[in-house]
Amino acid sequence: YPEFEIAEQEISYQSYGVDILGYYTINDYIEFIASIGVGKYEVEGDVTISAKDIGVSPNIIRQKSKSFEEAVTAYRIGGGVQLWLSRHVSMRLMGRWTKLGGDIADYITEVNAGIRYHF
Repeated sequence: YPEFEIAEQEISYQSYGVDILGYYTINDYIEFIASIGVGKYEVEGDVTISAKDIGVSPNIIRQKSKSFEEAVTAYRIGGGVQLWLSRHVSMRLMGRWTKLGGDIADYITEVNAGIRYHF
């Protein structure tokens, strides 16, 4: 008989790590950046899938819940560009790729942009 499914999830993600950065200066305003490092990535969550009867008043006819937790230490590489706006202020755009190889995620791609103040 007709039914539909809905999914509810609650997922938390945390990571931290250390990177070594190398800079290649093009001119007084532009630098290319390369990075290599290692990080610890932790993810945990709860997922509930419910099948409901499509009727006048929908009732749950089946429900399944699953909890998961995974922590992986992985190497990561990245690169980017830094634009110097003044002697103390720069803009940076960087990307990083991490091969996790875990059960939940195989890899992560990150892109970060920001303004930095140097003193």
